Amino acid sequence: EKFPTQHTSAFNLGVLYHHDLKKYSRAEEQYNEAIRRFPMDPLNYLGLHELYRYSNKQDTAATVDILVAGMEVVPDDANMPIALAAYYRDDKKDYRASIEYIRKAIDVLKENAGSPEKIKALEGEAERLGKL
Repeated sequence: EKFPTQHTSAFNLGVLYHHDLKKYSRAEEQYNEAIRRFPMDPLNYLGLHELYRYSNKQDTAATVDILVAGMEVVPDDANMPIALAAYYRDDKKDYRASIEYIRKAIDVLKENAGSPEKIKALEGEAERLGKL
């Protein structure tokens, strides 16, 4: 209430409702409020993705849609395509889609002078998945 336009407070309430209180509809409201207040923060999208993936609305398009929307708003963040790659690899066993998002993350990292170690690790993961 003291900082009604500050996005971190809405994100933190989303985390509280999601992980501690298990009030998923309230968590969703707060993550969406954090996105509304500051759409340029990838953590807001990642928090909502995790809520959908692990707790609420599992096996719905929302799990993917929120990160795809976030990638359009914050195209220079590699964490959202990495999260999608993990989702497709682990939850859907769709290795082709996983590799696609790994490649998107690699492109983002290369365009933004990302960590060479992270790029190498992602390239290795894409190669490993290509053999499955």
